[in-house]
Amino acid sequence: MHIEPGMVDAAKIGLSYATATAALLGVAKLSYDNIRDNNIVSFFMKAMVSTLLVFTFFEVFPHYSVGVSEVHLIMGSTLFLLFGVAPASIGLAVGLFIQGLFFAPLIFLN
Repeated sequence: MHIEPGMVDAAKIGLSYATATAALLGVAKLSYDNIRDNNIVSFFMKAMVSTLLVFTFFEVFPHYSVGVSEVHLIMGSTLFLLFGVAPASIGLAVGLFIQGLFFAPLIFLN
């Protein structure tokens, strides 16, 4: 959404895929630990509320231009402090996926 297609080298794209895979594995481990320590209902409720908050913060509330990464850092940190790292990660991923799926222009249709 923030970078035009074709602007990033293939090597950097490969590195981003490796980083995303490592992050996904880390979140899976943290999610498993969170579910094991608490319960699955608590985890999914936190993740669902986090998803709704991400969607509300980024799509519904009025937003002003404050830089590319500042809003994501502030909102991600707030969700992390409220819900914990695993539910906040799931909420950010799902909320941004919903935003990209329904509200971002579809590049492959242009």
